[in-house]
Amino acid sequence: MSVNTSIAYEQATGPIDFGFTNDYMFRAILQKNTKVLKGLVCALLHLQPEDITSISVTNPIELGDGIDTKSFILDVKVQINYHTLMIMPSMS
Repeated sequence: MSVNTSIAYEQATGPIDFGFTNDYMFRAILQKNTKVLKGLVCALLHLQPEDITSISVTNPIELGDGIDTKSFILDVKVQINYHTLMIMPSMS
């Protein structure tokens, strides 16, 4: 499956075949959009977005492969206020 990411979401039309209940889509969005990833981590850890100085997915998936796979592991590296570094591994 080929995904064209050059089209802005404001211009997108048509049905969405996979929602956030699909593990692949959830992980793809979190690894492509650090604002969404930061928002989720802030909500889970009760932090303000400005508290996080760096955030990244340490085990990104190959986008376009395995969209029907039922489980993914998402590991996130978060640096808070230039002092605390957290590795948040997902549990399977």
